[in-house]
Parts: sequence; C-alpha cells; structure tokens
Amino acid sequence: MYEQTQKLLNSIFSTELEGKVVTIIAPSGLGKTTFSSMQLPCFYFNQLKKLKSLTNQSKFIIVNTDNSLLNERFLQVLKSFQISYADIRNYLMIHSINSFYKQDELIKQIFKKSLETKEIDPRLIVIDPFNHTLRVEFAKTKEEYRLNVVGRLSPRLEYQLMLLNNLARKLNTVVVLTMLPKKACTHIVPQKWQNSYFGPLEISHLSDIVLWFAHGVRDAKGIAIHVKKHRLKESETSFNCKITEGGLILV
Repeated sequence: MYEQTQKLLNSIFSTELEGKVVTIIAPSGLGKTTFSSMQLPCFYFNQLKKLKSLTNQSKFIIVNTDNSLLNERFLQVLKSFQISYADIRNYLMIHSINSFYKQDELIKQIFKKSLETKEIDPRLIVIDPFNHTLRVEFAKTKEEYRLNVVGRLSPRLEYQLMLLNNLARKLNTVVVLTMLPKKACTHIVPQKWQNSYFGPLEISHLSDIVLWFAHGVRDAKGIAIHVKKHRLKESETSFNCKITEGGLILV
C-alpha cells in the first residue's frame, strides 16, 4: 500500500508536500477521512522510518471534529501498510473535539508547542473537517443571528489557518485540511468552487493545493479527484480513484 500511495501522491501533486498546505473539499462518504487521517499518517510514518529520521518529538497530529475517525478503520489501514499500532502509537497525537472554541485553542497550543517550547516536531497536521465546528455554530444559532455568528467566527478560522501555514513553512510540515462543501454542491463540482464551501475565501487563498473529491462519472463507486488549485503546476486536472482497505488508490 505504501507504493500505491506514493504513486497516488506523485501523480496528483507532482511535488513534495512538506512545507505546504493542502485543502480537500469533499462531501461525506468519499474517503477524505481515510485518506487524510489514516492513509497519510501511515505513509509518512513508513517514509520517515526508512529515512531513519523519526525522533521522540516527531508527531503525526490528527484533529477530528465530527466523530468520523473509527478505530476499526484505522487498524485496517495500518494492517494494509504493515504497521502495528504499537509501532506508531507514540508518534500519534489524535484529538477528538466538538466545538469551534476547542479547535481554536488546540491549534494555538500546537503552534506554541511546535515553535515556542519545541516540545513536539509535527511531521503531519490534519484537521478533519476544518469547517465542521463553524457549521455547528451556524446551525445551532437562531436564524436571525446566524450571519452575525459567521461574520464573527470566520476571521478566527482564517487566523487558525495562518498559524497552520506558519507551521508548514517554518517546520517543513505537511498540513492537510478537509472541508465540507455547501449542501447545494454535494453532488456537483461547481465552477466557482471558492464560493462553494462553508468558510472564508482566505482558506482557498492561503492553501497551496486544493482538491475537490466528487463521485466518479465512469463508475458509481469511483471517486474523481479534481485538482482545483496548485501553486506549482497546472490545475483543473482530474484523476480517477477508488477506496480500498488501505485507502485511496489510482485506477
């Protein structure tokens, strides 16, 4: 599975992801949690292990905001990569949070522990989904106050991304964010994709690479990955994939 993941990353990204922010926009059920929160940590763990560059401070930080990270599924992916949980356990930092304010505080803590106190050396940071807690705040607010809530919290989401962007650049860390699209765009890939997710436009602006996962056209069970933005190469390309026990692979 390591080789298949490497082929997938080489094909879609055509560049090393260290030091970059990748945003994945996808509706539920298209494998964004498996890819970002399970497959990538396994891949980078094996890669760093081969290079003998893992240290006690090396961490793969996974922040799950919608309870979509299943232990059984993670163990399945680990098995596909021939990794035992005992091997990777000390390098994993998995956080399950349920509020926008906890997400805000956690990102600040990660920033402080990484750059100021240097307690940890994050090799991968995943927040899945990055905009879920903002959507929850919107949904639970009375209709007449919703615009006020979004207007007040969106700049804080942008600030969170600025901190993560700093971490990526200064520590050569891979940062992966997943985003839920607006309900109207669940089954389509819109032309103006920057306006089709729940959150400030700065998310797409500050991201180095943006992918949109959609239902495959050729195969009802397939997944089409559209490269909507890429700072270093041509965008508006697409790849056909499917999800397996070990995660996403090219087809």
